[in-house]
Amino acid sequence: MVYYGALSKGCELCRRRKIKCDERKPSCLKCEALNRSCPGYRDLTAISFRDESSRVIRKNCRRGTPRSTIGGGGGGGRGEKTACTPSLSISTEDLAAGFFFTKYNIYNGPYFSSISRDWLREVYVKDPTCDVLRTAIEAVGLAGLSNTLYAPHLAARAQDRYGKALAGLDGALQDPCIATRDTTLMAVILLGLFEVVASDAGDESRYWIAHAAGAMALLQLRGPEQFARPRGGQLYVFTRSQILSACMLQKLPVPPALVNITYEFETSTLRQLWKDSNLATPGSISEICFRLVNLRAVIADNSFDNPAAIRARAFSIEADLEDWKASAGIMWKYDELYAPDSTNSTMFMGKHHRYANPWIARAWLNFRVLRITVNQVIIENAVKLEFANEIVSRARHLVRELSAEICISVSSFDETPHLLHVIQPLFLVAKEPLNPASMRSFTVEQLYRIHKSTGVRRAGSLAELAARFL
Repeated sequence: MVYYGALSKGCELCRRRKIKCDERKPSCLKCEALNRSCPGYRDLTAISFRDESSRVIRKNCRRGTPRSTIGGGGGGGRGEKTACTPSLSISTEDLAAGFFFTKYNIYNGPYFSSISRDWLREVYVKDPTCDVLRTAIEAVGLAGLSNTLYAPHLAARAQDRYGKALAGLDGALQDPCIATRDTTLMAVILLGLFEVVASDAGDESRYWIAHAAGAMALLQLRGPEQFARPRGGQLYVFTRSQILSACMLQKLPVPPALVNITYEFETSTLRQLWKDSNLATPGSISEICFRLVNLRAVIADNSFDNPAAIRARAFSIEADLEDWKASAGIMWKYDELYAPDSTNSTMFMGKHHRYANPWIARAWLNFRVLRITVNQVIIENAVKLEFANEIVSRARHLVRELSAEICISVSSFDETPHLLHVIQPLFLVAKEPLNPASMRSFTVEQLYRIHKSTGVRRAGSLAELAARFL
């Protein structure tokens, strides 16, 4: 297969008219404005990656040059059948990078950022000095390709690139100037992603968490100066998400260092600029998330054995999440549409959401996960007071309602790298016994589909685990 670069994601009509498409699904706004039926979108994966094996083999046969297969035992004589099998040793890494940019490049920057959308691609293509980041990109891409194509030899090469990236990163961290570069922090983030792509659920935890801890140390080293420029703020947001996910997984409190860094970010000129532009919400959902993570941590270690107090703190978090939702500006609103006759397998109950862009869709996805989690705490720690039954009934209703919204939102992420962010929320819905069997079956199907289309092993292993809850 050969990667043919970035292609237009617009619908068929917009591409024919050579105009920018808003890429809304199932139909774009430009087609609606013309009162025309949107012809839909092409499969970019099938176009971006084309099987050129036959052409390469014919080319090598004409040259009469013996080749060996990757991971094979070496080339045979000119008369053997293996003589015309092309070696991928030269182009495999480029192929892996292409797969990465097609499937995993969720790091193009929030929609309110002025950062070039092709920053990572530009670094990979144009900056040979960023060897650690380039190697990390190839490692993640190779891991995904090996899982998609069921190719053990590519998995071995992925592990090799991963090891080289780790070694290069260790050297980079010895130099304070290199350690604080954006490319160094980005490499750490991608090595964490490698664990998610390459490992089964649970197997990657200690390594992924170690990468999150390393990213935390780099945030501290970078200091408040990182918020003097948009990319610094962008990388902080990515790193914060990884660290909080690690805390949630281990049920550990938020590191004090992250609290301090977050305060510097929230009081920075950059953050205020995003607020003033009405592109970032006035309230900070990260601060609410911190409180929820800490609450789960004290519950887990039994250091706060007071159900009434736990419920009070959970109610406070729930109320603040309601306030965050109410404070979201008009640009953060979304529509829920109904298409009962649609054959789209990613739609839940024939419904789908329409968001302005993937970043807003992700924000609402995070909101739903937080609210489900806090209501689970309320249910689990219900105190039998006068209104306890009413409170628990409301919490159960919210869990089911928000779970359905997560399922409905799946189609908004489909065929984009942001589909990676749906994996953990789907598993949350799948293992919730309050949700109906049809909803949980839908989540299992989607996790299997994501595993097949993206090569992320964690999605497949979580699907198998979630199937046990059915």
